[in-house]
Parts: sequence; structure tokens; C-alpha cells
Amino acid sequence: MSVRLQAEVISYRFGLDSADCDVTLVLPGTVERLRPQLARALERVGYHVVSEDPLQARRGGAHFSLNVLKYPLSLHIGFKPAGEQATQVTFSYSLKHSGLGWITKGDLPVLAQEAEAIAAVALQGARAPLCTRCGGENPAGSRFCRRCGALLAVLEPAELDVLNLVARNRAAYLALLTGSAGLALMTVCLALLLFDLPAKLEGVVIFLGLLAGAFGWGWGIWGIYGLRQGMGRRGMKGGLRPRVSEEPAMPPLPSSAFSVTEGTTQLLEGASSPISGAEGTTQLLDEAPPPPSRIREREMP
Repeated sequence: MSVRLQAEVISYRFGLDSADCDVTLVLPGTVERLRPQLARALERVGYHVVSEDPLQARRGGAHFSLNVLKYPLSLHIGFKPAGEQATQVTFSYSLKHSGLGWITKGDLPVLAQEAEAIAAVALQGARAPLCTRCGGENPAGSRFCRRCGALLAVLEPAELDVLNLVARNRAAYLALLTGSAGLALMTVCLALLLFDLPAKLEGVVIFLGLLAGAFGWGWGIWGIYGLRQGMGRRGMKGGLRPRVSEEPAMPPLPSSAFSVTEGTTQLLEGASSPISGAEGTTQLLDEAPPPPSRIREREMP
């Protein structure tokens, strides 16, 4: 049974060089069960878990990036029981601005989507994996189907693909917006050149216009490339598809291999039915070669 994840931003604060954001959602399970699952999920998505009780994690960042997922941040996860088998989980983000980008309200949905992706990865480890060949359920942690023997493919949740798509589109949007501002400034500089300006001021306007144009075209091309990279490939193939985990696994079974049940049935059908002793003796006598001819009696003298 699939669980619908719906994260909600409940509070946020923006500083000069940092930002804080709290995202909450309700997950099935108790606090004792969800804590280790979320810790393992954080490790899978690139976080370094500092402690499990309380659950805290960190992630390094990259300079000169417009993608909020690449900003250095600290994450604190709190738990509050919401029922016998439900827990309210709060993701408290503390981000630092990168050398180029900045954090605005438009980046908050990306953080909410990341909280949903982490929760989906955590819940995936608690589900019984289904076999794509026979549809049978298997215990958690199984690598082969116990019904047909096929290799169980570990599919990553679709929320991870959605997270990457949303983050890339957000970064591409910011790049296009920055490029448009640069091109607008270049247009203003070109318009000022139509007037009779002093020689020194005209040189400054020309230099500023060339700089703004190069800046605008550069960011604009990068934004278009990022937008096509984020949407083009998956859009042409019919939407998002779950990816197979890159964890090492045994080689898959050949396509000609059959299940244990089908193979056993074929062997039983092909085997000859046992026969009784009398029937076997009669069969051996029937198949025996004809007796040799008797030796002619010696002629009497």
C-alpha cells in the first residue's frame, strides 16, 4: 500500500548570509522505527549523519551554484507522535548562501520536495519488495524472489527524480532571470548611446553595456541548457521513470530461465511413469533377440 507524502513549510527566516526553514510531514510508524530508517535514508541521499539521537546531519556545498541542493546546510530532524502508528516528522534546515546564489521563497518548495524524497527512501526500506516477474512479495532485504528465483531490482523512489527535476528547473529559472537582467541593462546602455554624451561618459557606457551583454548572454545560454537538460530527456521518453539502484548485485537470470514451479512440472511430465516387475520382465522378454538356431544333429554313419 503506497503512502501519500505531503510536506508543508511551516516557518522560515532569511538572514544576510543564511536561511532557516522548517518542513513537516506525517509518516506511518513509531519514533523508534522511523529514526534508524531516516538515518539510513540520509546517508543514501548524500548527507553525513552526525548523530541519531537527536537525529542531525550535514551536507557540504559548492560555490558559484544556483541550485539550492548544492548549498552547505545542516539538518535537524525532530519527532512527535501523532497517534499509535503515526509520527509527525519536522525537518529543520539551516542553509548558508553560496558564493553566487541567494535563497528566496521560491527555493522553499525544493526543500519540501527533498523532505518528501528522504521520507520516501526511508519508507522504501520498510516495504516488502515485489517481484517484477511474478508479482510475489518478499521479506525486506531480499535480493532474489522466493517464489520464482528472479533477481529483485531495487527501484529508487520517483520522489528522487521529481526532486532533481524541480531543483534543476529552479536553478535554470534563476539563470534565465539573471541573464534577462543583464540583457536589459545592455539595452539601456545602447539607448543611452543615442544621446550626445561626453567622451568619458560614453566610454563608460560602452564598457558597461558590453559587460552586461556578455554577462546576460552567458547566464541566458546556461539557463536554457539547464532547462533542456532537466526536462528534455525525460519529457521525450514519456515522463519520469524510477531508476534502478547502483548497488552491487548478482548477475540477472537469463531470459530463457524458467521458474521453479514451471521447471518442476516440466520434469515431472517428461519423466516416464514407473512400471511393475511383471511388466518389466515381459518387456525384456519381448525385446530380447531371437534365440540362436539349434545345432544340427550329427548325421549317423
